[in-house]
Amino acid sequence: MSKVFISPKEIVKEWLSVYDAYEEKMEEVYLNDMEITKIPEQFGSAFTDGYLRILNMSENHFEKLPDSICFIHSLVKLDCSFNKIDCLPEEIGSLKNLKLLYCQKNNIIELPPSISNLTALELLDCSHNQIVEVNEGIGCLSSLTELNLAENNINYLPDSISNLSSSLRIFNLEYNQLTEISESIRHLSSLTDLNFSRNYVKSLPDFIGELTSLEFLSCSYNDLTTFPSTFGNISSLKVLDWRGNDISDSIPDYFNQFTSLNYIQCNYSHVGSFINATKNNVRVSSY
Repeated sequence: MSKVFISPKEIVKEWLSVYDAYEEKMEEVYLNDMEITKIPEQFGSAFTDGYLRILNMSENHFEKLPDSICFIHSLVKLDCSFNKIDCLPEEIGSLKNLKLLYCQKNNIIELPPSISNLTALELLDCSHNQIVEVNEGIGCLSSLTELNLAENNINYLPDSISNLSSSLRIFNLEYNQLTEISESIRHLSSLTDLNFSRNYVKSLPDFIGELTSLEFLSCSYNDLTTFPSTFGNISSLKVLDWRGNDISDSIPDYFNQFTSLNYIQCNYSHVGSFINATKNNVRVSSY
């Protein structure tokens, strides 16, 4: 396998001649943290030979990915995180072999419609952007196991999220503008980790009890006060983060029946209540 680390000076001069100078066909190219402000438009055209699998362009200063990136059909991993990108290329859906897409810490407002064609995608990290609406096409990502939409401006989720029922396991929605848990989440039967902390959710829906594969639930710093009666159905739950919420009633008796629960985080004033309601082997902390 051939790897290459390209310096900013080489990029600015003439990328294509640099690529031709390598005898081996490159499978991995790392351009991360090199203070690059612009990627040449012809960049992707140099990698249409079907060899390049990993392209890391993170931690630079460029505002645009060249459209020619979409010609690199062999790509399995693309990392363009920590830049100043405001949109992904319209034809990014042509990267049919892409499994890992990291575009966090940019200025992205929306995902292009063609994102729906990335049916091999397993991980999508769009956290720390400016996304308001999640494209309906997200529901077409049939291989997706991890979706990170944390720290955006999302106030609702599309119904198509429910199409990820057999694949999605990790879903991060913290630091958004959600006021309720979307009905589309109830169908995510494979979900093991759900984080919607630091939103504006006022109540947990009854269908939360249908997420019977859930092991980690963070709902901290919302406006919650009660647990629904169905909450006790989540027998697989191992970690619960309830910090920054209140409790208007006593802790439900079913907390003593959780067989997998081993850690609870809550407000300091609630520590005693949770300890009394759970088994001795459950650690309760306010940190």
